[in-house]
Amino acid sequence: QSSCISQFVRTSVLADILGVTKSIVWRWWSEGNLPDPFRLSTRVTGWALEEVLAVVEQKRDLSL
Repeated sequence: QSSCISQFVRTSVLADILGVTKSIVWRWWSEGNLPDPFRLSTRVTGWALEEVLAVVEQKRDLSL
């Protein structure tokens, strides 16, 4: 069963989940290694956690 609602996380939370710094998250995004984040308000950016984890998993599988 799939949910239509995606969980959004802030950049700092995403960095903690991935075990990297916020700068690395933004670098990976600028290099095209992460999906685009969403602007949740004028000062808040969120990442669709499910999308990010799917991309990370896919890249991990390709590197094996």
